[in-house]
Amino acid sequence: MRVLLKSSPVPPPVIAMVHDEESEFVRSLIENGAYETVSCPPDVHELRLALRRAHRFHQIELDLARSRSRPQPPGQLDEMIGCSESIQHVFAMARKVAACDVSVLITGETGTGKELLACAIHRLSHRASGPFIPFS
Repeated sequence: MRVLLKSSPVPPPVIAMVHDEESEFVRSLIENGAYETVSCPPDVHELRLALRRAHRFHQIELDLARSRSRPQPPGQLDEMIGCSESIQHVFAMARKVAACDVSVLITGETGTGKELLACAIHRLSHRASGPFIPFS
């Protein structure tokens, strides 16, 4: 399974069919990259739902990979545009933070684009396939 998952920049999700629901075995499958497990023999409805979810997840991952591979013009970060030296510094920091697995706190005056910046960081991060939940 590891070879399959490493064979592509965006590998397809793996749905493993298991005979028993032994938690240690299922945990091992998930830790090694399985997207989901279904019992064997599978319930047709359960399998259909798992396949739909996996397909949707894979489409999101492909879209994300495509958007990350598109170069952004200078002076732009996601949907934000700015040419001043200070905003370019903010964009550079945002790109660096997006590459890290960290939580980010953005502070500033009302109406300065904190949520827009947070959304851009989220979209550029490996967490982009998950939900973006802003809070004040």
